[in-house]
Amino acid sequence: MTTLNQHEQNFENNPSKSIRKFILWTIGIGFMVTIVVAGIKTVLLPSKTAADVIEKTLDANNVLANYEWFKTQYNDWEAIKSKVQQAENSVSTFKSEAGDRSIWTFEDKQESARLQSIVDGLRYQKEDIEAKYNAHSKMLNRNLFKSSDLPYELN
Repeated sequence: MTTLNQHEQNFENNPSKSIRKFILWTIGIGFMVTIVVAGIKTVLLPSKTAADVIEKTLDANNVLANYEWFKTQYNDWEAIKSKVQQAENSVSTFKSEAGDRSIWTFEDKQESARLQSIVDGLRYQKEDIEAKYNAHSKMLNRNLFKSSDLPYELN
């Protein structure tokens, strides 16, 4: 092992070599510390990520937002169901009042198509609400906050 006096003497004899040696040792130690820190982070990352997910899921704002989302979607679904029924009734009423289709005028056919288009659009909208609600209902981090008075799925 070299003593401090020998290091001084080496430095005085060849200062550039001693400085290079010091710089390489410093870089080497810095590199080793970086590897150790990165290794520790890699090992601990999954537990930190899981904790972050749990913390975000149970955050008061998130709980309230999910609860309100389910309530809003269910109320929207109830409203759209009523609109679909009303539109279907309009189509039925029109067809019964217009008589046999073979005697319909061009305007009658256009009105029938318009009414049927409204029914189709409302049905598509209802199906979209159902799909979103059902998807969220199946998510573990969302359905925890659904009110017990709401159904699991809409159909």
